[in-house]
Amino acid sequence: KITKQVDFIYFRTSYFLPVAFLAKILSVPYFYETHRRPVSLSERGRDHLMSKFATGIIVISNYMKEYYLRYKKEILVSHDAVSLKRFTSLTTKEEARKKLGFELSQDICVYAGTVSKLKGIDYVVAAARVLPEITFLLVGVAAPEFTNTTPPKNVKLFGRVDQRNLPDILQAADVLLLPHPKSEYSQSPMKLFEYMASGVPIVASRLPSISEVLNDQNAILVEPEDGGALAQGITKVLHDRHHAQSLAQKASADVKNYTWEKR
Repeated sequence: KITKQVDFIYFRTSYFLPVAFLAKILSVPYFYETHRRPVSLSERGRDHLMSKFATGIIVISNYMKEYYLRYKKEILVSHDAVSLKRFTSLTTKEEARKKLGFELSQDICVYAGTVSKLKGIDYVVAAARVLPEITFLLVGVAAPEFTNTTPPKNVKLFGRVDQRNLPDILQAADVLLLPHPKSEYSQSPMKLFEYMASGVPIVASRLPSISEVLNDQNAILVEPEDGGALAQGITKVLHDRHHAQSLAQKASADVKNYTWEKR
């Protein structure tokens, strides 16, 4: 500020509230990007002050924009995105299966992300009980509630993987799952765009924020918080693979509008 070398500050978390206060005192404009509505009391407090004093607010969905309109600020809606170059040299499904030790004849559903009730994994387990002949692969760090329980035999906890290996794992799937519940922790996740870039059919919860990107032309959307509905969506993909592949191709084309370069 003193040397006139700052134009503005860009924050991506409310934990920088003390710095934002300093910026306000020094009359330095700042912009605040947030990825979900605040949940806890302390988060709501920080988020309120960050939003109140910001020059502008950036959110990742129109669903979130509705919440932040109360601050009467300029609001930019900018969805999360994907690095398409990570998906330019995908292996074949056969090669991906071979690496993971699965037969090509197996039907496999993959969920990638935090393995937690907050992300709807309960409904994946419920769907797995309905579809015991299908393998469900959960890729990511498991929350304590899942490390201390025994899932059905057709549910495999794969654990954390290097991001470089994720495209190959997605490629091994017949179906990619986005079972998010009606929760503020479930809005427009980055894996949504990675799923789209993989060219594999997606079954996702029909949530307002997710429906801004996915629709009935590029995915199978099902009622959230319903393991039976999730199982039905999976069955639709496996019973009509030609239609499912056309949905996946449309998603792969649509995701070109959601790259980090464009964002």
